[in-house]
Amino acid sequence: MSFENEAIKAIIEHFNAKQQQVADVLAGPRREGWFNAESFVALNAISTCDTFTVYGEQCYSNIPECLTSRRIPDLVGYVSEKKVAFLIEAKLLFRRDNETKRRKLLHRLVTQLQEGKQRCPKVPVVGLLHLACLSSDPTNHKRKGANRKVEAGVRITPDRFCKKIAGEIEAELKEFNPVWLQSPRMLTQQDTGQPTSFAYPSVHVWFGIGAIAI
Repeated sequence: MSFENEAIKAIIEHFNAKQQQVADVLAGPRREGWFNAESFVALNAISTCDTFTVYGEQCYSNIPECLTSRRIPDLVGYVSEKKVAFLIEAKLLFRRDNETKRRKLLHRLVTQLQEGKQRCPKVPVVGLLHLACLSSDPTNHKRKGANRKVEAGVRITPDRFCKKIAGEIEAELKEFNPVWLQSPRMLTQQDTGQPTSFAYPSVHVWFGIGAIAI
C-alpha cells in the first residue's frame, strides 16, 4: 500500500471512531482547522521511523526537494528527513453551502493541489474532502409565480451530496488524471445520522470523507 493510501486509511479510521465528537463539532461554528488537527493526530498515531513522519503546516521553502514558496500546505508526510512522501490539502464542505460558496471552496482546493504539484512534481498531492450534512440544513426555495418551487441541491440526500462533490472536483482536475484514494462516502449511518450529545442545538449529523490524488 502506498504511503498516501495508508495515510487516508488512518484518517478515515480515526474519524470513524470519533463520530460523536465529529457530530458535536459540526453542529457548531465552521472549524476546518479542527479536522486538519485531528488528521495530524491520526497520522502521527501510525507513523514510525519505518513508515513515515508527518508535519503540519510546514512552509514549502522548508520542504526538501520542493521548489521554494511561502505558502503552507496542510499536511506533509516524509519517508525520511530528505524525501517527501505526500502532501495533503483539505477542505470542509457543508451541504448547506450555496453553490457560489461551494464552488469557491472547491476551486481553492484545486488551486492548492495544482500549486503543490508544481512545487513538488514527483510527489503525490492529495485533496482531502470532509463532507457534512445536518438535519437543520435549510431547504432553499425560489419563487415562481404565486408558487414556491424547491430548488434542488440544498437538501439532497447525503449520498447524492457525496456524488455531487465527486463529480465537481473530478471535472476541475480532469487534466491531471486524478485518482480516487477514497471516493466520497458517508461514514455515518444513512437512516438516522449521528445525533449531537447536547440538547441545543439538537441536530443529526452525517459526516463523510473523500480523498483524490494527482
